[in-house]
Amino acid sequence: MGAIDLAVMVWPEGLYGRQIDMAARAPLWSVGLEYRHGTGHGIGAYLSVHEGPGFIALSQNTLYSQEELLPSMYFSDEPGYYEPGQFGIRLETVVMVEPTNTTHKFGDKQFLRFKPITLVPFEPNLIDYSLLSKRQIDWLNDYHKLTQETIEPLLTTALAKDWLKARTKPFTDHSTSAAHNTPGTMAMLVMAIVSAFTFRM
Repeated sequence: MGAIDLAVMVWPEGLYGRQIDMAARAPLWSVGLEYRHGTGHGIGAYLSVHEGPGFIALSQNTLYSQEELLPSMYFSDEPGYYEPGQFGIRLETVVMVEPTNTTHKFGDKQFLRFKPITLVPFEPNLIDYSLLSKRQIDWLNDYHKLTQETIEPLLTTALAKDWLKARTKPFTDHSTSAAHNTPGTMAMLVMAIVSAFTFRM
């Protein structure tokens, strides 16, 4: 839920990662939960796990996310939740900052959004769609459509193609989701699985 909320966010240029981090945390905050790690970091070109210059994390220290979010910057989108001694859940998608067109214009202000880069299906059997809003389901369906259209031509066997189609099938019963549903931790069970880019069958 939080991963999608960050993925669909549109913001005015000039913001830092720390100023949009709460979009990913809000569903957990609403039920009194939190995660202690950052939400996103730059993608290392030379094996640095957390590479700047920008980060998506709660921080009062401007040095921790010292650069504003700029077009063509790559970040991870990885909210999670850990229950000590029981389980941990972590989602991770690589996204890129890009300019976006908006319905209205505010002077010459440019607005930005995230474009998904890693196209990996989310396991549908681990998604409780009743906890998702229509906007979140629409994003998930669009993401899976893009994944299916991009990855299927790279697959060489019927088994691999059937696997991909089964996991990118659109969810159409929006009657099970509503904005008034209380967000819960079950939505964090939207688990990323092995990338189709590495599926060699």
